Amino acid sequence: MNDNQNQHDQQHGQQPDQGQAFTGFSPAGGVPYGQGPIVKKHSGLGIASFVLALVALLTFILSIILIASSLPELMNMTSPEEFQQRIIDNNGEGFEGLVIGSFIIFLAVGIAFIGFVLGIIGLFMKNRKKVFSIIGTVLNGLITIGSIFMLILGLATSI
Repeated sequence: MNDNQNQHDQQHGQQPDQGQAFTGFSPAGGVPYGQGPIVKKHSGLGIASFVLALVALLTFILSIILIASSLPELMNMTSPEEFQQRIIDNNGEGFEGLVIGSFIIFLAVGIAFIGFVLGIIGLFMKNRKKVFSIIGTVLNGLITIGSIFMLILGLATSI
């Protein structure tokens, strides 16, 4: 009987019944027919931002340790003139830890700034989880803004 019905529908220009009506619309508030729920993956940029925050934090800590290890030699100096004279007399020897540590701080701030930008981009990605993007943006922002604030504070006290 079903074959007769399909032949009759085809003769009169009607489509045979396929068993399910297709409306082209997904149910309200749900997923489209025939598809499972959309599983959000973690944002790759958010994960990269979080990892860069950890790298920047470890780099910053390493630079502080390096600078602190070179401070005992510098603590015995009583005046800026003595500091300058020691640089001239020793051709800058003994200040490697201080100089390298300072460069590493700038490297850490650069890494944190890149992580901050990646975190912000990760926040605007659709169909992605935002957890790592939020954490990375906050940590990198704190490192970047905190370092800039400390630089400005140091410059202000030297005037």
